[in-house]
Amino acid sequence: MQKKFITNLGFLLFLNLLIKPFWVLGIGAAVQNTVGPEQYGIYFTMLNFSFLFHIILDFGINNFQNRNISQNPKAASQLLSTLSMVKLGFGILFILLVMTVGKWFMHYPPHFLHLLIIVGGNQVLLSIVLFLRANLAGLQFFKVDSIISVLDRLLMILICGVLLWGNVTSIPFQIEWFAYAQGAAYFTTILVALGILLFEVKLHFVKPDFKEVPSLVRRSLPFAVLTLIMTIYYRVDVIMIEELLPGDTGVYEAGVYAQGYRLPEMASMFSLLFATLLLPMFSKMIAQKESVVDLMSLSFRLLVTPAILGAAAVYFYGMDFIRIFYSVEFQKSAEVQTILMFTFIPLASTYVFGTLLTANGDLKSLNVISMVGLLVNVVLNYQLIPVQGIQGAAWATLATQLVVVVLQLIYVGIQFKTKPNWKLMLSLCFFSLGLYLAGNSLFELDLDHKITFLGLLIFGGIWALITRMVSIKGIYHILKFGD
Repeated sequence: MQKKFITNLGFLLFLNLLIKPFWVLGIGAAVQNTVGPEQYGIYFTMLNFSFLFHIILDFGINNFQNRNISQNPKAASQLLSTLSMVKLGFGILFILLVMTVGKWFMHYPPHFLHLLIIVGGNQVLLSIVLFLRANLAGLQFFKVDSIISVLDRLLMILICGVLLWGNVTSIPFQIEWFAYAQGAAYFTTILVALGILLFEVKLHFVKPDFKEVPSLVRRSLPFAVLTLIMTIYYRVDVIMIEELLPGDTGVYEAGVYAQGYRLPEMASMFSLLFATLLLPMFSKMIAQKESVVDLMSLSFRLLVTPAILGAAAVYFYGMDFIRIFYSVEFQKSAEVQTILMFTFIPLASTYVFGTLLTANGDLKSLNVISMVGLLVNVVLNYQLIPVQGIQGAAWATLATQLVVVVLQLIYVGIQFKTKPNWKLMLSLCFFSLGLYLAGNSLFELDLDHKITFLGLLIFGGIWALITRMVSIKGIYHILKFGD
C-alpha cells in the first residue's frame, strides 16, 4: 500500500512539474505579452468574476461522488447518471446568474460580456472535467486521473503554441482565441475522461434517481459556504481593481497585476497538491485518536521553507523574472510579484492548519475565520486600491492571509491543546535572517544574476538543513504516512 501510494504521488508530481510550469510561465506569459495588459486585464477580470459563482457548479458534488464511489463502486453508474443531470442543471443556473449579474449589476460593456460568456462556459466545462475525475479517483484509477488532471493544460499548450508561433493566420492573436482554446481543451478532456469511464471502466447511464440530491445539498452546505467565502477573498481583488480605478485604467492595471500574480500562482499549485496529501493523513490520525502535532510541525516546515526561499529569491531577483517573461510594466509587476510571493508564506501555512481543521470537521470555525478574512480583504482593498493601485491590492492580500493564518493557528492551539513551538520559531528566524544576509551579499557581487540566483538556491537548501527547517528523514517520514 505504501509503495503504491508513493508511486501514485510521485507520478502526479512528475506530470504537474512537467506540464504546469510551462503552461503558467510559457503560454500564459506569451499570451499576455501578445495581447497586451489591457486586453488580458479584461480576460483576467472576467475570469475572476466568474469564479465568484463557481460554487454553484460544484456544491460539494465532487467530494460526495469521490467518497461514495470509493465506499460502494457498484453504485458508480447510478451516481454518474443522477449527478450528471444535477451538474447540467447547476451549469445552466451558473451561466444565467453570471450573465445577469455581469450585465445588470456590474454594467459590463458588450465586449466584456462577450468574453464573460465564453469564460463562463469554460467554467462549466471545467466543472464537468473535475466531476469525471472524481469518478475516476473514487474508482481508484489514480494514474488515469493524474493524466486527465494535466491533459487540458497539455492541449492548451499545443493549441496556443500553434496559434502564437505557428504562423497559421495573418490576423494578430486575440484574447478570445485564448478563451476558445481553453474551451476546446476542456471539451476534448471531457470526451477522453467520459470514454474511459464508459468503455474501459464499463460504466453506463441508467435512469437518474434524484432522491439523494436534497440530502447531498444539506450535507454539502458548510463546505459550500467555506468554498464560496474563500473564493471571494481570493478573487475579489482583481474585480475591485477594475471597478475602483478610473476609465480604462482598471483593466490595464488588472493585466499588470496578472503579470505579478503568475509566479505566486504557480507556487500555490504545488502547495495545493501537498494539501491534498495531508487531508487523508490528518483524517486517519484523528479517527485513530493519534497526536497530529508532529505531522503538523513537519508539514509546516516542508511547506513554509520553500515558500520563504521563493519569497527571498523574488525579493532580490523579481525584476529579472519579470524581464524574462514580459515586455511591459516591469517595475509595477515586480513590486506586485514580490508582495504576493511574501503572501505565499502565510498562504502555505493555511494549507497546513486549514487542512487540519477540515480533517477535524471544524467547518463552522473555518467559515468564521474565512468571513473575517473576507471582511479584512474587502475593506483594505477599498481603502488601498484608489490610493496605491495594484500595489495596494497586493498589500491587502498579504494582510488578509496573515490575519487568516494567525486565527487558524490560535484555533488549532485551542482545539488540539498545542503549545507554541519556540524551537521551530527560532529555526524559522535563523533561516529567514540567513537567507536575507546571503541574498543581499550575493546580489551585490559583480557577477551574472543567473549565477548568484543559483547560489542563493543552493545556499537556501543547505541552510534549511543546517537550521533544521527540513530534513531528509522528515521527508521520508511524511511519505511513510501513506501506508
